[in-house]
Amino acid sequence: FTSRFVLSQVRDLKQGIERSGAKVFADTCMVVAPLKEIGFRTVATDSAKAARYLRTLQQVHVILQPLEELVGSYSRS
Repeated sequence: FTSRFVLSQVRDLKQGIERSGAKVFADTCMVVAPLKEIGFRTVATDSAKAARYLRTLQQVHVILQPLEELVGSYSRS
C-alpha cells in the first residue's frame, strides 16, 4: 500500500514484487481494506502503526521489518 505518486516512481519494483506473488496497492489504506475477504492471510509492512492495526482490526499475520529488508531479496536478484 502506497500513494499513487510513489507507485509512479517505482514501476519496475512493483512489477518485480508482483511477479513474486505479492500485490501492491495505491491510494487506499490496508487498515480499512477487506483483506481477509479478498484472500490475504499475511501482510508485510515497515510501519509499526499499521502492524498494530492490522493485527487487531484485520486479524491477519503481520511481518514487521524495515523496508530495505522487505524488498532486499528482490533488489539483490
